[in-house]
Amino acid sequence: YFFQCFRKVYIGEQVMHSTKVYSRLSERLGLADHPALLAVTLNKLAKNLTVYARHEPIVHSTLALFQDLAAGYMSGKLLIKLDACAFILQHHTA
Repeated sequence: YFFQCFRKVYIGEQVMHSTKVYSRLSERLGLADHPALLAVTLNKLAKNLTVYARHEPIVHSTLALFQDLAAGYMSGKLLIKLDACAFILQHHTA
């Protein structure tokens, strides 16, 4: 739920990359920019799919967030460069 709400506000096509949240994330967590935050989010999604593979509500929410991220032009371009994205795409089972 948190990542979905955060994505709507701070990750996307219309987001200002110089928002105050990125400076705070940089101070507290070392996440200085949009791609770094996207990498952490995607790693969490990969972990959810690995650990909770049999828990359908979590898998559904995780895949919905992944779809939302991949649907955006800029975030989609960033996703394809991340190792966690390659992991998710290579290890999926339909």
